[in-house]
Amino acid sequence: MGSDSSYMIKCVADKGGELRYETSIVEAGIGPLTLRFHCIGNLDQAIDTMFAELEKRGAGDLLEELCPYFGTLWPSARVLGRWVWEQGPQAFAGRRVLELGCGLALPSFVASQMGAHVLATDLHPHVPEFLAENLLANPGIEVGYRRLDWRDPEALPAASGYDWILASDVLYEKHQADSLIAFLQTALSVRGQAVILDPDRTYWNRLVVLGRQAGFRIHTENLAPLDKNDPTHPVLIRISRR
Repeated sequence: MGSDSSYMIKCVADKGGELRYETSIVEAGIGPLTLRFHCIGNLDQAIDTMFAELEKRGAGDLLEELCPYFGTLWPSARVLGRWVWEQGPQAFAGRRVLELGCGLALPSFVASQMGAHVLATDLHPHVPEFLAENLLANPGIEVGYRRLDWRDPEALPAASGYDWILASDVLYEKHQADSLIAFLQTALSVRGQAVILDPDRTYWNRLVVLGRQAGFRIHTENLAPLDKNDPTHPVLIRISRR
């Protein structure tokens, strides 16, 4: 943990305005890599502050859309980043990589260090500002960004031909398994692979069933938790075309 800092992030919502996030620099060790990320210092406090500000503007209904869960390094993202590093440059160098629901984009940063051409995507409007700050904090890493809702069928033609598609902790509603399989059918290259890291929520089994029904080859593996303080049971789901 490094020194605290804060900066303004503009809220791109109908009511306009700006929201201030108090951030801290958090170091994430992945193998020999040490990555530095601006994270929201107190997530619960940030949510409460955001709700109060949106209520004052008469825009309390935007809390669900703008809730800043993206702004912390969740264990699932760290475990997926560790897995990417373990595969090494031989798996990622020169490959096209797409991360879905990237948040702070730790797996994307690791893939970039492995020599991949990386595009991180998310739907939250404040992710780009955090990504820009975190790229400045990690010189030499190159990660592109695009706003993308992979659950929207109209987004499918816009993303295709990826060698790797990465995602961590994105299956928290039943319909998302269906949407993710539909997205992969369009977005994966012929020899591409998707790697989904799930903290053993309810719907990863549905993803496996639907994927096999759609003709994908699927392998699942239980991984070690991030550390002794990680309460999750990480499940790695590898999806490829037959």
